[in-house]
Amino acid sequence: MRYFIPVLIFSTALSLGVAAPASAQSTGSILGWGENYRGELDVPPPNSDFIAVASAYHHSLGLKADGSIVPWGADGYGLNNVPPPNADFVAVAAGYWHSLGLKADGSIVAWGNNDYGKCNVPPPNTGFVAIAAASGHSMGVKADGSIVAWGRNEKGQCNVPPPNTGFVGVAGGAGHTVGLKSDGSVVPWGYNNWGQLDVPPPNTDFVALAAGHGHSLGLKSDGSIVAWGLNDLGQCRVPAPNSGFLAVAAGHYHSLAVKGDSSIEAWGSNYAGQCNVPPPNEGFVGVSGGAGHSLGLIGKCLILRIDQLIAGERTLFTVLRGTPGARAVTVYGTQAGQTAVNDVAGYCATFGIKGIIQNKVIGGANLKFNSAGMIRFGVNIPGGAAGLRVFFQSAHQGTCPDECMSNLVEAIVQ
Repeated sequence: MRYFIPVLIFSTALSLGVAAPASAQSTGSILGWGENYRGELDVPPPNSDFIAVASAYHHSLGLKADGSIVPWGADGYGLNNVPPPNADFVAVAAGYWHSLGLKADGSIVAWGNNDYGKCNVPPPNTGFVAIAAASGHSMGVKADGSIVAWGRNEKGQCNVPPPNTGFVGVAGGAGHTVGLKSDGSVVPWGYNNWGQLDVPPPNTDFVALAAGHGHSLGLKSDGSIVAWGLNDLGQCRVPAPNSGFLAVAAGHYHSLAVKGDSSIEAWGSNYAGQCNVPPPNEGFVGVSGGAGHSLGLIGKCLILRIDQLIAGERTLFTVLRGTPGARAVTVYGTQAGQTAVNDVAGYCATFGIKGIIQNKVIGGANLKFNSAGMIRFGVNIPGGAAGLRVFFQSAHQGTCPDECMSNLVEAIVQ
């Protein structure tokens, strides 16, 4: 099941701006808008080769394809000092005044302010496949489907309800946490003063979560978004039509989502212009929300979606925004952030050159995009893949190097 790592942040000061529009339109670049009080929109050059983005109080993070993390913005508590070696990272998350990075070996690196011990990863620091950072607490999902949470806990936001199994994703707010189960249900815990734990029925078919200060968001498999909790600034009022969404994120009091046409929708608090996506509002494959700023990841041309992954069973892949009549290939691997480039059936596999299943073309090589630029195909997942963190990507066949590769999708095989 695919999922995206959301981020929670806070902010009080105001400085309007849009970051680096001249370089923001290249593939793998980051575009920022809204508050720029401490340079949280000023992406360090070169603004390229990013595969993930996270935003926080007054700082921002970008993950490069080579596995390094680029920080910018506020530098209090050493936020811009990624602990060495700055390499082999596969995911990033940002909280109030702290940051987390997930390594390819399944360990977590934490730095910044350590109030409440939110940077003290509980031992054993191994086997993690996903991370999230909130106001005063941190979270990680283990390969066995359990969640580990640490840091501030006066509202019980670190007390994972039993049974602590079957989780594939997690998100955290100011005093609450929401976990995504492999069956598509959401498990909430912690503070519930605004109803941020009251998941609207039916609690099924969720594929991704995000959490803001006092609200929660869930992306459904049909592309709709469900929002609940604090709604004083409209952060839970999803714009119509509520359909066609691919990714979701939450800021302090605003919400964001990427649509199938690669545009971003933003709603809720807009005091610093954090909901005013700069034109032409296209080409996005990821998004992150801060208190007064937002960041969008401008990715490759194609969009890849997958259903849940169960070892030994068949799953559905959907590739969007392709060239009508062109052929496509989807590949997967068990490690991200590699710098080598291998030509696999005419596709540059830069993300998965190691592991049990290496550079494997799993389907779509003989399929053509229809007139709407879409391909759908089913694939039998190998029985031996259970528990693996796998990375998927698609591209037009026969175009290596490919400037139109899809977003990188990370998933855990159940």
